[in-house]
Amino acid sequence: MVRLFLAAIAALALSQPASAQRQFRSGDYADYQPDLANGAVMFNAGGCAACHAVDGDDAILAGGREFRTSLATYVAPNITSHPSAGIGGWSRADFLNALLNGRAPDGHRYYGVVFPFPAFSRMRPEDALDLQAYLATLPQSDVVPASHRVTLLADALLMRFSDVRDPLPSIADPQLQRGAYLVEALGHCGECHSRREEPGLANFSIALDPAGAFVGEATMFGELAGAINRERLTLTGTTPEAFVNGSLVQAMRLDGYPMTSAMMRRVSRSTARLSHEDRVAIYAYLVGAPVDPGSVQRVASQSPGTIASPSVTRPILASTPGAGAIGLVERIASMCAAEAQAEPAILPATAQPAADPALAATADAVIETHCRECHGRNQRNARSFLTGSLAELARDPRALTPGDHRASLLWETIARDRMPTSDRPRLRPQELQALANWIDSLSPPQSAPQANSVQPQIRSPIDLPRYLGGTFENLTQAAFRDLHRVDPLDRLYQRYFSFANIPLPENLCAEDGTFLDPTVAMHAALNKFVNSVSRGTSLRQVDPVAFTDGALVRIDLRDMNWTAEDWESVTTGVFSQGSHEAGFSREDWDRLAIPYPYAIDPVSDPALRGLATETGASVPILHADWFARHASEAPYYDLLLRLPPNIRQLEQRLGVDAASQTLSGRTIRAGLIQGQSGVSDHNRVLERFDLAGSGYYWVSYDFSGDEGRQSIVDFPDGPNGPHPTVSGTLPFLHDGGEMIFSLPNGMQGFYLSEADGTRIFEGPTEIVSFRNSPAGQGISIINARSCFTCHYDGIISSSDSMHSLIQSSSGLLRQQRDLLLRLYPGQARLNEAYERDVATYLSALDALGAIGLTPAGRRTSLRPPTRGELVTWLAGHRFELLDADALARMFYLTPSELGERVNHLADPLLQSILRTWLNRTANQQPLRVAEVDLHWAAMLSDLTGLRPRVPSHAGTPPTQYQPVAEVVDLHIAPTRLRAGEMLTTSAIPPAGCAPLFFFIYPDRSFSPTSLEGYRAETVGPRTRFVADQTSPAQLVIEASDPPGHYRFGFMCGADHLNADDLRQVFRAIANSASLTGVSSPGNNSVPFYTTSFEVYR
Repeated sequence: MVRLFLAAIAALALSQPASAQRQFRSGDYADYQPDLANGAVMFNAGGCAACHAVDGDDAILAGGREFRTSLATYVAPNITSHPSAGIGGWSRADFLNALLNGRAPDGHRYYGVVFPFPAFSRMRPEDALDLQAYLATLPQSDVVPASHRVTLLADALLMRFSDVRDPLPSIADPQLQRGAYLVEALGHCGECHSRREEPGLANFSIALDPAGAFVGEATMFGELAGAINRERLTLTGTTPEAFVNGSLVQAMRLDGYPMTSAMMRRVSRSTARLSHEDRVAIYAYLVGAPVDPGSVQRVASQSPGTIASPSVTRPILASTPGAGAIGLVERIASMCAAEAQAEPAILPATAQPAADPALAATADAVIETHCRECHGRNQRNARSFLTGSLAELARDPRALTPGDHRASLLWETIARDRMPTSDRPRLRPQELQALANWIDSLSPPQSAPQANSVQPQIRSPIDLPRYLGGTFENLTQAAFRDLHRVDPLDRLYQRYFSFANIPLPENLCAEDGTFLDPTVAMHAALNKFVNSVSRGTSLRQVDPVAFTDGALVRIDLRDMNWTAEDWESVTTGVFSQGSHEAGFSREDWDRLAIPYPYAIDPVSDPALRGLATETGASVPILHADWFARHASEAPYYDLLLRLPPNIRQLEQRLGVDAASQTLSGRTIRAGLIQGQSGVSDHNRVLERFDLAGSGYYWVSYDFSGDEGRQSIVDFPDGPNGPHPTVSGTLPFLHDGGEMIFSLPNGMQGFYLSEADGTRIFEGPTEIVSFRNSPAGQGISIINARSCFTCHYDGIISSSDSMHSLIQSSSGLLRQQRDLLLRLYPGQARLNEAYERDVATYLSALDALGAIGLTPAGRRTSLRPPTRGELVTWLAGHRFELLDADALARMFYLTPSELGERVNHLADPLLQSILRTWLNRTANQQPLRVAEVDLHWAAMLSDLTGLRPRVPSHAGTPPTQYQPVAEVVDLHIAPTRLRAGEMLTTSAIPPAGCAPLFFFIYPDRSFSPTSLEGYRAETVGPRTRFVADQTSPAQLVIEASDPPGHYRFGFMCGADHLNADDLRQVFRAIANSASLTGVSSPGNNSVPFYTTSFEVYR
């Protein structure tokens, strides 16, 4: 191993890039007269102060700043003109060789990863000497900074960053030529803002990727360099001034928010000292077209000695990441206080109440009946227009025009049947006429106030947006910064949840002066749910991420005892070892698993790329509501808790010996007769068992009827099984049941089963169902999502009817009665158990910040802003209908931006679909989240520039791929191998084919294989996909895989298939005797190409 390690270092050292630049010698440029003014420009364009200046003074270049990476720690040197501590003793040749060639006076090489001499190698020597002369005019420092701390291997590896660049090409346009020099040479912008190629085994050089110029990158120093390419700079809403003045002068990001990176604020201070023309030239080069400097608003350049912190005049919004010391709660409090002060003068008096009190009284009754529940003061729709007192409504020009009911929005909205909403009663004709009569009787508007009169305050100066967290880039950048606050050894286990798509409640301000922090309910709901699917032994709250107003939170997988593979299964739908441990077959898993529909390719965003790389997660950020909705039911709920396929195995894992506890009299039961249960029309039995510590295990026995052996009045003992009943009487015959049990952390889990103990995921409605189902969620009891709704405080206290019935029964022997009374001990014993178990659960909720108080002061699960239970509320956002804001937010856009970008969609059918959605939301017609999910991935790239992680073309016409007579290449080696060995595969598909690779196992089951295991190579007009040996995990036959004949291949057109059609194609391939053919699910034509290999022991 040591020999191999040293050989690797030697190979790296021998393969270091050689400098192609000329070496400067003593006496070169001896007669050159430096230009100090140009030297100052070089100093500011090169951003020397960003790394070398001390805090507080950009002119003292004493160095000392540390740059930490996972490989080494670098320290900026002193570059003042001090003769020994700095560079004052250097000759001109020394300075030129250092700056342009990366070679120190003593001959050693500099690290190009921190000292950007590869870019400076494109400088003109005269400009470099002007810079040297300018540096000599700045203050000296005798400080000698510490040395770099670099390991031997890191030294060899990081030298691969130290490649010099080719000279800049000549550009005819002088502005673009100047811009190229400022960007590519002096400013070395691409060193941070351009993507780098991934290193290979044979070549450790990490060169800049030509295809990734200025697309943004997460640097090895933990900084995030955003995109500054043409696509980003010309994005809708981004003006030249946003970059030329905002970024290069005022230290503002392109989205208008302040830069928070200390490094970039230093760079902005330097570029602020450049001329306006130079800053415009930088912008022109980046966008690839000349720009008239006069067309860009001019701001004064700062003098070289000035260090300014420009004032920020942008209003503070709730979505502002890092809004100084003013957090979300403070802004809500200020808003509520301002609204309370402004309410007496919300609107000028433009009308007087009706002269006829009878008209006013009738109109007020109509408003009270139909409007104020939603539009009254502090209600959810009060801001659309307030239907407070009749006098206030009469003065609101948004609601009505005095004297003209047909010009009044209030009347017109009702007349057009847009209000009341469809779930509320419509107005009778006489009620609508009463409103019209009242409006027509109002006095006309008074004259406008005089110019010197005091104008009323109409709204709060602090305006909260509907969604927190800002843009997608805000969220990923905040997560990236947050991840770098975590120890590098722990980053692999960090994952993030986002609430950025959940709207804020409308009624944040209460009449009594209190206000609501909306993130409390969001975080409490996720705390409650995440810990309800945790296999860990302790409770953990989520960690809010700074600068997101609580819209982003972080968890550590280890706290929940989840594996990274568990997370991948939930986010990508892939079958895993955990899926197997939870008792799922591949076929059942594929039928049930729904991949996360909003996964974004990390290549699309530099911060997301950094997150994916450092956490190892394909999807490092997940919508919290999607997780609550889908991880609260099969298969993900069962996966995360490792629930087995039958209750006997469940009880073994819980450590419950049900028969022993029953026989020893340690169980208690409650019998509910017809009509007593909230989820069943029939009788029901509840039974409690003890778990270790203070844990509990409750079982219900549920029935589809109440007659014969299904009547617990006549047959109180049971269930039917291999052992006799405790009382010796015939057992009841139940149809299924629900299990509620303590988790190791004090929360509780849920399970549904058939009568024989087999796990089911949905309760048959003839046995159990919701009596009052939330809109859009159906009446079926879904394990476990539905269970949270009723069991918000844990176990539900139920009244027992069987104890008294057994006591009064004349059909039982005395011994039988006594044994049954021990099973059904009566309400007092049950209440003790209920209270004890509820207290255990509420204590867990209290530790999670998910506790509230009842009117009587008793503890209860915290309630969400609307009615219901926390987890159900969070998951329920997936069932809510979308309005224009919510639809746009799904793409991280505003409604106006989404409307403007319809034509950006290349597919006419997708254009039509999006226009239909926009029309429906504009007209308050229903649009379901599930409809958008079908087409979201297909629309994302054209609308936002972000790429979906898993391409989806749902809604587009199927492409009819035509098979060719011969595939150019389909290769697998070896064709015979032992389990555990690695395969080498490659394929050249037909032209126009987007391949989906797969394996067919000896038992004819199948496993799709992601393209992430392949690299693409150009072969003439086609592309060869080759197994990437640096990422071989998906190309290994596991030791546990069975021996036999396998098939490997690919199909074309799979990206146009739904899950059912895709399974049909796989089955056809598995059953086909031919290695090549065509499957035709639905209206699609799907050619496939396979080859075979054998696995042996």
